[in-house]
Amino acid sequence: MSIFRKNWLLLMGSITIVILSYFLAFDPTLKLKSELKLLQAQKEIQEKTRKELIHLEKQNRYYSKLLEKHKIATDVSLQNKLLEHLNRLTHQNKLIVVSFNPTHAYTAAGTTFETYSFKVRGSYTSIVKLIYDLEQLTKFGKVTSVMFDKIKNHKTQRSYLDCELYIQRIRQ
Repeated sequence: MSIFRKNWLLLMGSITIVILSYFLAFDPTLKLKSELKLLQAQKEIQEKTRKELIHLEKQNRYYSKLLEKHKIATDVSLQNKLLEHLNRLTHQNKLIVVSFNPTHAYTAAGTTFETYSFKVRGSYTSIVKLIYDLEQLTKFGKVTSVMFDKIKNHKTQRSYLDCELYIQRIRQ
């Protein structure tokens, strides 16, 4: 056998060994490496999702406590809950609900604003207590307007203090 033939067989044998080693060792290793990266990415996504779920559950408990604290029910419409709360406060503060108007809603720039308006009659301090309770303690919305009006009944010669309140709430 000549040196040329020996070198040629050595070269072909080396190429054959490289090709076989690629298909038998390197290719499965590279496939497993890509699969490992995919599984690690899925694991990170799963852990992130689990953490977000825990955070959302905590946030849900916080908001439920907040709704419970401010006495706002989720199963009853806000207008009914407001009227119920208003009736309770008027009995406590010796006020009279003169009128409770329907809700006015309008949309501006993708945001819906709801305005609740009602009129009460009573003493100034009782009305101020009512306003404070509605805005600060129950969080039904922002008291946007308060109009006091002193009305005199000429038949009975008595004066009444009426107050018209507007409560505005932003609904998404």
